[in-house]
Amino acid sequence: AARRELAWRLGQAIETSGEEDAAGCVRPRHRVWGNVLPAIVLFQVLLHLGYAWARAPWHTTQWLSMEFFLTAIAAFALSLLPGYWLVANAVGKSQPPVQDLADRVSNAIQSPEETGDMERIVARLQRFVRGIDQLDAVIQGYQEAVLAAELKPHQFGVSAEPRNPPTASASN
Repeated sequence: AARRELAWRLGQAIETSGEEDAAGCVRPRHRVWGNVLPAIVLFQVLLHLGYAWARAPWHTTQWLSMEFFLTAIAAFALSLLPGYWLVANAVGKSQPPVQDLADRVSNAIQSPEETGDMERIVARLQRFVRGIDQLDAVIQGYQEAVLAAELKPHQFGVSAEPRNPPTASASN
């Protein structure tokens, strides 16, 4: 069961990494130019369909030939190839170094998405503890300043310093 879960996490990490890389390198210009030719072909097919529908008499069931539909499907499928090549070329040129991919996959396995909420809570608690430590340092500074100002050594003869409580080994 552990191997199956590890294999699933590895597959998810690789898939997520690939999606992020592809999304990062496919620009709007690739999307536009990749869809221009299919849009033109689709418009041409719809124009022929509309023209044939408008010219057909209402009382007949005359349809366009099967060759028209097969040709339209083939032309549309072929019109997708330049866009595919454009996107594949963009993705191929911007491949990240293998070490970056390995690091991302390793991080995804060691800290999966399911623990994201817990990691955010731990980070917030660590920030809170750091804030408490900073506040404690400020309070210690004020305490030392107040003791130095209130108990002036020239009046009392001894400078007041906060005492450390005796330890168990010192009292024996």
